[in-house]
Amino acid sequence: MASFSRFSGLRAALALGTACALAAPAAHGGEPETALSAATRLEQSARVRCDGGAPADACASAYLDAARAYRRAGAFAKTIRIARLGLVQFGAAAVTRSALAKELGDGYVGLGIFDQAADAFVFALEGASGPVERGEVLLHALPLLFALGKEVEAARLVADFSKQFPDAKASGTLTLALVLRAVEQERWGDALAAGKGALDRGYPPDVSVRLAVLAARATRAIHKDERHVPLAQVALRLAGDPSTLTPRLRSAWPDEDEAHQDRRLAQTLTVLGEAHFMVAEAQQRAEVDALRVPTFRGGTLGVFASTTLRPWIEKKRAAIEAVSRAYAAILDIQPAPPPRWVIAAGRNVGLMWAGFVDDLDGLGARHETVKDFRDAVQGLAEPYRSGRAQPAMRACVSYATKFQWIDPGVRDCERWLAKNYPATLVPVDELVPRLVAVRSLPLEPPLRPAAP
Repeated sequence: MASFSRFSGLRAALALGTACALAAPAAHGGEPETALSAATRLEQSARVRCDGGAPADACASAYLDAARAYRRAGAFAKTIRIARLGLVQFGAAAVTRSALAKELGDGYVGLGIFDQAADAFVFALEGASGPVERGEVLLHALPLLFALGKEVEAARLVADFSKQFPDAKASGTLTLALVLRAVEQERWGDALAAGKGALDRGYPPDVSVRLAVLAARATRAIHKDERHVPLAQVALRLAGDPSTLTPRLRSAWPDEDEAHQDRRLAQTLTVLGEAHFMVAEAQQRAEVDALRVPTFRGGTLGVFASTTLRPWIEKKRAAIEAVSRAYAAILDIQPAPPPRWVIAAGRNVGLMWAGFVDDLDGLGARHETVKDFRDAVQGLAEPYRSGRAQPAMRACVSYATKFQWIDPGVRDCERWLAKNYPATLVPVDELVPRLVAVRSLPLEPPLRPAAP
């Protein structure tokens, strides 16, 4: 338990002393000065009440009002001083002492003394009884504990809260914060442990969906197989009807302003795109990547083409089209698909068609000594090169151009176009991020597969 009888460390003492000496903050105009004057009057009133023998809780409550006023005025050093005066009223109610400790923590945050702030918020938990009060205090404490490297203590506090209030909205928010922290640090096992059992508690849709996708991400990192796909599908199920996601999310957070709700919505749409991408990518590995180009082992070209190569081409084409539709589900995310995953989906669709054509080109090159073999294979590949691979690669590049997102996959699309259709690609390296212009091509060609 943290002790508030004295400051710990020279840094805290110097910071507080300097702020007091400067009477922080200095007044700039009438309004800050009025707020500071009002806080001073509340402090004087509290001292009169306490010196007059008021009950401990009434005295502590008066100091609490003064501490809040100083904090609103930006006088954080005085907030700390008055909050500490309230905390020494040992007969005060636990809820009052908790509120004073929270003001103390806010004061320390205002001065940048984060270790003391974290201790104050943890102390405030003792008197915060309900899920709303305790959740609010924990939401203040968690970022500080993370910044101080106290992940173990943060995990313990969140676990205790979730055990006591498993269905509270704050439980989902705190669990999400803990999982996000573990994912950011690539502590995949800790991420899964922190979010265990959180997907079936009926949290708000943004929290539930993000928890499921983060669990999928951690599972993929640990196992490096397809065990993450069911979790991605859980995220899609939790998101529900795309047309109702926005109103459901806004109704789940009625006390937040529109800007905060919009941020939640954007975060949710982004992880929904990731969930769709995970499902489609797994389907691609199973149905497209597994179809290897057949090997010509001799005999006549006609027999090989009719019995082996053409059936493989048809099967590969159908598989790519099916997976392209899975990727295109990202475009159906409402109210707007997330740019990052639209680009990633366009890239993968382009690379699937390009890989298909490249496989045929490689087959022809390996057997170019066989009479007419290379020309025949190129004849089979050409409709897919110009009719499928080129438009898909252009889609990949044009989406990246619109959304200004360049990654190694987009570079692969550029290189393929530059190699196969050099007249279509005009790189512009002077701009950051790098733009890529495609001649005679409207932006955003359809990601969905064209009709055969």
